[in-house]
Amino acid sequence: DKELRKARLVLDTIEHDRADHMKQLAELHEVCKQTHDDIQNADAVQKVKLEKLKRSRNTRLLLEQEKTNALTLRTQLDLKCQELQDQLTMIQDTAKRNKKELEHLEKEIKKTQASFSEKDASLKQEEEKLRQME
Repeated sequence: DKELRKARLVLDTIEHDRADHMKQLAELHEVCKQTHDDIQNADAVQKVKLEKLKRSRNTRLLLEQEKTNALTLRTQLDLKCQELQDQLTMIQDTAKRNKKELEHLEKEIKKTQASFSEKDASLKQEEEKLRQME
């Protein structure tokens, strides 16, 4: 009788321990399921972020290429602008020299025209004298 009670007490303790163990196992199983779900969610978020990162890198590379092209074009245009500026300065200098030369030539032409007018008048006078002599 004593042994039976002792055995029943041991059996109740074992049953109680087993029930506690099963409860802990069920809780642990739930924690594992939740952890698994959290890992899957984190993997999904990571995948989305990696795709965004990849797109951002591609966009950055395209923008860097566009920047390089724009800087190259700007440099070319700056050089062309400087070249045109130099040509303009040279043309303006040539125009000034040509203007001075034209003024000089106009004076020479006036002098020559005056000389021709004098000679023409002189020749007309001589021609008149010659006609009068005839």
